[in-house]
Amino acid sequence: MTGRPQMGMTTRWNASTAVVASASTREPGPSVAGVASWPGTGMEEPMSATNRGAERVRHDTYNTELTDCTKLVNLCLEIPNEARILEPSAGAGHWIRALRAFRPSTHIEAIEIRPGMKRLHIMSGADMSWEGDFTTWKITDPGGIGIATRGLDHFDWVVGNPPYARETGRISSKTGKPIMEECVGDHVRAAMRVLRPGGRLAFLLRMGWYAPKARDELFRDHHPFRITVLRERPSFSGNGRTDAASYGLFEWVKGWRGDTTIRRF
Repeated sequence: MTGRPQMGMTTRWNASTAVVASASTREPGPSVAGVASWPGTGMEEPMSATNRGAERVRHDTYNTELTDCTKLVNLCLEIPNEARILEPSAGAGHWIRALRAFRPSTHIEAIEIRPGMKRLHIMSGADMSWEGDFTTWKITDPGGIGIATRGLDHFDWVVGNPPYARETGRISSKTGKPIMEECVGDHVRAAMRVLRPGGRLAFLLRMGWYAPKARDELFRDHHPFRITVLRERPSFSGNGRTDAASYGLFEWVKGWRGDTTIRRF
């Protein structure tokens, strides 16, 4: 991923049917390659970042490597100085480090469902870190209870790579494994609650997440402002290796009702 993103076609959004098509060719959006059926849901959803289907790390933790975070933050996002930024499901804190290096004067907060991550986030450059579930604002850290109300309409940017799936608490009678459900949509909705009007959301996601009909309801309320399709696949393995899926940086603007721009990077 080098240089600045290339502007591509602009897609026209049909809010009544929640269908996105090319403004020039009227072809469907990105293909549904690389999706799998989640046990017990009857829905097609994206596989994990390691191509293992339902075999997943606890809390679906696949950290974007720091080099990829740095490139995307520096070259794709127009984050101003003094912005208030939140990284949800912050994981190893790589996005925090990239954001702090890019805009040293910004105010950065993090929230992570796994215990024991606050110190790492502060060391990575966060001003504050909270322990809890971003999608429900259930804060398990006693010192962070206030963020559940103070966070509403508070942030200028929400940035990160959210988990694709979470456990439902049910076990498959066929496989004996936990049944998973897609949770990116809940992360988008939660981000819209904490963003100020006109605030921006940027999530690194598989392009396969964009296509299924399961997105229609979400996109009727919150359709993307811009999608940057990545020509080079990011890595989530810790050793630079990538999978076979295509990825994109999806951006939303709170209150946006215009067209979705697609570009390549």
